[in-house]
Amino acid sequence: MKIHTRKTTVRVSEVRDLTERSARHFREKVQPALLPFCRTVEIDLSQTAALDSWGLAELIAVYKTARQHDAQAIVRLLRPRPPVQQILDLTRAERIFEVVAAEPAP
Repeated sequence: MKIHTRKTTVRVSEVRDLTERSARHFREKVQPALLPFCRTVEIDLSQTAALDSWGLAELIAVYKTARQHDAQAIVRLLRPRPPVQQILDLTRAERIFEVVAAEPAP
């Protein structure tokens, strides 16, 4: 997993999975990066093969932390793979996250 901060945006990439097995590691790495000036959090899910309730809880924790720092903060989930998108759809995650789908293949 990689975390990059640029001005008011934190970008998380290379997340292999967000499951019970990896949720604690995700939290330990991402939460400290959410500084008070952070207005946008982008989590690239294009390499994420699995998402379970533990992983979803961590995404919600990121949202809550970002919103505590800035009530207008945005958490954007980028390019989720089909199995991950299915979980996001079932849980209506688009109500709190901005979900940016993958570009359709030409």
